[in-house]
Amino acid sequence: MAYGEAYTRALGILYHLQALGAQRGDKMIIFLTDNEQFLDGFWAAVCGGIVPVPLAVGISDEHRHKLLRVARKLGKPILYTDAKNLERLAALAAQVGETELFADLKSRSFLVESITDISRPGKLFRPAADDLAFIQFSSGSTSEPKA
Repeated sequence: MAYGEAYTRALGILYHLQALGAQRGDKMIIFLTDNEQFLDGFWAAVCGGIVPVPLAVGISDEHRHKLLRVARKLGKPILYTDAKNLERLAALAAQVGETELFADLKSRSFLVESITDISRPGKLFRPAADDLAFIQFSSGSTSEPKA
């Protein structure tokens, strides 16, 4: 993919994120297996001053449980994912007694399947040198994940 195409796609997705209320400084967990969708969401967030928080989907419930722990640490993050991963997350949340946390997170979820038109660009944010670019969490395999 050429830079111009990636930039256009990022701004088109940013438009939808901003239309849903995403603002500069918001944290956005990206929870996707598809690399192209991941990159689209990552750059859309960066372009809008939204702080991307990439998390590995993985193959076990532990990765979904980590997402719930990270969401709690972040406060009120946006969740950028797909319907399949959101469904799996709902099932795990029910198993581990986190239905309230999940319901709150679901209310701020943005599903990649909802993107049908990226022709309108979102509002580009010009960052300051000390603005937060993204948050990377530790694995959390032996303790709570650390940013």
